Amino acid sequence: MRNIRTFDLNLLKVFLAVYETGSISRAAESLHMTQPAVSLALKRLQQSINKTLFVRAPRGMTPTHCAEELFEPLQHALDIVESALENSQAFDAAASNRIFKLAFGRYGELDLLPRILSLLSSAGSSIGIQSVLDQSQTGLELVASGAIDGCFDFVKPELPQVEYAIFGQEALAVIARKGHPRIRGSITKKAYFAERHVVMTFGEERRAILEDFMSTRGGTRNIMTAVHQYLAVPPVVMKSDAIAIVPQRMAQFEGFAPSLQILPVPFHIRPLTIYLMWHSSRSNDLGWQWLRGRILDLD
Repeated sequence: MRNIRTFDLNLLKVFLAVYETGSISRAAESLHMTQPAVSLALKRLQQSINKTLFVRAPRGMTPTHCAEELFEPLQHALDIVESALENSQAFDAAASNRIFKLAFGRYGELDLLPRILSLLSSAGSSIGIQSVLDQSQTGLELVASGAIDGCFDFVKPELPQVEYAIFGQEALAVIARKGHPRIRGSITKKAYFAERHVVMTFGEERRAILEDFMSTRGGTRNIMTAVHQYLAVPPVVMKSDAIAIVPQRMAQFEGFAPSLQILPVPFHIRPLTIYLMWHSSRSNDLGWQWLRGRILDLD
């Protein structure tokens, strides 16, 4: 690589944008650059390090193994630089156009993201939120690597480099379709275990824990189907005679509630605790402190 004193750090921002979007055109749009300018910057970067970072594919740009190895360290390094620049002066939320990267978990993109964006709008802030979804890594893994600013999850983190705060608690409810042949306005524990169920696909260990919990409540669930996305549960229930337990806020979404019976769970079950997590390196970041404080104040 050429002397770091003459190296243009803006080239790294182009690399990260192309990596994240998988497209020259989408990277150009996100960086407010022209496509030729992005292509030229990428060419300059590859010449500087004498490595091929992307190959053209039918659906965009595919990162090479070298690009995959560089992405997380460079992302983390640029985050540190941006944080240092932000912290060199008092953070002004109204003037900042910083983009924070958050992973919202199972259904938070539909619930939490609009609430956070509404909060920012009310505060007159130009801050942006990029919702991150990575099928190969969990939100916690992305936080732990420093790739994103924060994430929400129902499981408390146990990693030393990850800090967290309790965002809130989520009450649970049983859902059944309106017009269900056996469930009309309420459900007993016996009826609950007699019905077929829609559940989330979890790892074997977590599934075993859940089923052990159910057995302590008096039965075993007869599972009709297991889905990968939380938001798939209500539509499956709406089109079948199966039932499910979901967060109550989800059941009350406008697209679901008119077709569902939303019922109390017929046995004791604690609300889900929602955690907001971030890498410890973000703790002194004034911008993150401001956003985190506003998020934790949400109702």
